Amino acid sequence: MIKQRHDQTRPPVIVLASSVSVKCPETTSSSDVCRVAANLRSDNYTVITVGLSFHDLKYPDLGDLAYSECYKLTNNLDFAKKFGHQIGNLNCFCPQGDFQYYLDSCTRSSTCVRIIESPTTPEEGWKYCKQLDGSLVTITSSVKNKFLRDLGNQLIDDQLLVTGLTWRGAKNSWAWATGRKFDSEQFDGFQNEEQPDDVALNWSAAIEPNGNWIPVPFDNDDNIYLYACERLVEKSQYGFDHF
Repeated sequence: MIKQRHDQTRPPVIVLASSVSVKCPETTSSSDVCRVAANLRSDNYTVITVGLSFHDLKYPDLGDLAYSECYKLTNNLDFAKKFGHQIGNLNCFCPQGDFQYYLDSCTRSSTCVRIIESPTTPEEGWKYCKQLDGSLVTITSSVKNKFLRDLGNQLIDDQLLVTGLTWRGAKNSWAWATGRKFDSEQFDGFQNEEQPDDVALNWSAAIEPNGNWIPVPFDNDDNIYLYACERLVEKSQYGFDHF
């Protein structure tokens, strides 16, 4: 959840919980970790609760910490490194309103994704992304496909989401908007490299709400869709330039 967080206007607060059971009784007390986390959350902070383990002591039970992102870290020599990594993920460089692909490291070479909720043709979407030093999204794994499908379903209902996979009639093959060749063995988004109905025209691949892919006309004004645009964080001026 932290890795996907894109709201950078809320200061982070870290709550450390020792190796004891943590309960959240219905009380007005602010002395327990649950109540502290809840109070901070209501004050518009971003709260991470870290459960600490030491030797044979168990991690504290953080299951009752609603609305607080929880991590479990072991109190050993690697604690500082792991803790720093988790905190770093809270302050990623994607602009507000974008989503960082959650398997990326939190670095300036990460990818920022935005779902454009204004329906348009794939061709117009391609031009729009290009103006922003980006491109229609490239998907090279089933994990990233699921990430985009879930993101699309979260933001929009029952709409096709256009990707950067494009069929150029002149070349008679699929390729990504970045120029990268489509490798069907690397990702099974299209079974058997499905060809569009009319191979002489230009098409784009779109993700259906169920995760399947279908070809859609690239430049037909009668067919408008939502689309996903992505660019490197370094192209977005480290989070200060917005889509």
